[in-house]
Amino acid sequence: EDDAAAPTWPASEEKADEFLQNALAFAVSAEPVMRHQLQTEPDELSSVPSSCLMKASKSAFISPELEEDQAGECLQTCAEQGDADAQNNLGLAFLKGKGVPQDFGKAVDWFTKAAEQGHADGQNNLGLRYLNGEGLPEDFQKAAFWFEKAAADGHPIAQNNLGTCYLSGVGVNTDKTKAALWFQKAADQGNAGAQNNLGLLNLAGDGVTKSSEAAAQCFQKAAGKGHAAGVSESRAMLTPSTTLGCNT
Repeated sequence: EDDAAAPTWPASEEKADEFLQNALAFAVSAEPVMRHQLQTEPDELSSVPSSCLMKASKSAFISPELEEDQAGECLQTCAEQGDADAQNNLGLAFLKGKGVPQDFGKAVDWFTKAAEQGHADGQNNLGLRYLNGEGLPEDFQKAAFWFEKAAADGHPIAQNNLGTCYLSGVGVNTDKTKAALWFQKAADQGNAGAQNNLGLLNLAGDGVTKSSEAAAQCFQKAAGKGHAAGVSESRAMLTPSTTLGCNT
């Protein structure tokens, strides 16, 4: 769906509230969330490329309905042969303990191999391990370094993560203008977290010209994708007593 074609903020409070009620029904969580958040890797492993399965097979064909341990073996074989997708997926398998024993150190090893081949998912996942100190010592500068590598390649989650780093001074010098630029890049690709973050910057005038209208449109887009914070921020803007600005 093209965000540029999204409807403008509803003119009446009644219609706006109706929109937000619908968006709330699709919210991913009703729990309180941080106003600015880093985003993690997908919960599920992406599918093993068919070409990778062919490489791993001793026959001409492998059924797509593989058992978990069989898929794990294929993934391991492909990863060892240098397939970057498989390396990233194997890193996720070790991170999640899916099909293999959970091992953060091995997850980092495979994310590193994928990242060094320029695999954007692997770069973002490696950045998160440095950020959280999982499988290696915590290192915010290296986290930001890998986020930037993936962000420069157009990875929207990494772009949002890098924007959050610049906003909070995590591994880089605080720069709200750069934060806004990276949030914008991710938001333009439909990343709901970035749309919410960009809305907060517009609301406060941090790194961008202050605009409640622009903020409302950003929150609307995030809420429309079921982003809980976006729904919350949008509803807050409809409350007559609300003072525009970021909470502290």
